[in-house]
Amino acid sequence: MRILLINGSPKGKRSNSLKLAYSFIKGLENGCTSNKEELSVDELHIASMNIGACKGCFTCWQKTPGRCCINDDMQTVIKKLISADLILWSFPLYYFNVPGMLKNLIDRQLPMSLPFMSSRQDGYGSGSHDARYDMEGKRHVLISTCGFYSADENYDSVLRMF
Repeated sequence: MRILLINGSPKGKRSNSLKLAYSFIKGLENGCTSNKEELSVDELHIASMNIGACKGCFTCWQKTPGRCCINDDMQTVIKKLISADLILWSFPLYYFNVPGMLKNLIDRQLPMSLPFMSSRQDGYGSGSHDARYDMEGKRHVLISTCGFYSADENYDSVLRMF
């Protein structure tokens, strides 16, 4: 199993949510050892990467399908997202959503979608874009910390976004 750990904390490797993510991975490793499944972990620490904000120009849909016009670390991120079996999102909750630099990464996944709309019947909006790449069967795990005494209603926007 190929795991992509995306650390979205501005604190980088000093992140509390990252410590929880490492514990999760250790649990997976223990489980995979008993199943004799090979496990590889690739880490991305967004705080030390160069990922600019989406310009909303849609070049990735029109002029260079599947490729953003911004030349930064996002091309590497997309390749890793495509090849991962499990994507582990690790981040602190800042003001009812993910930190801004993680939101940039999420927005910059636009080249991974096709420009055409499809109707949805799953209760998450009326339409969506089909994936440009085969993302079927990928699993996502969210690990997050926050300073609130309860998670109730504080993670609503995060859950809707993911």
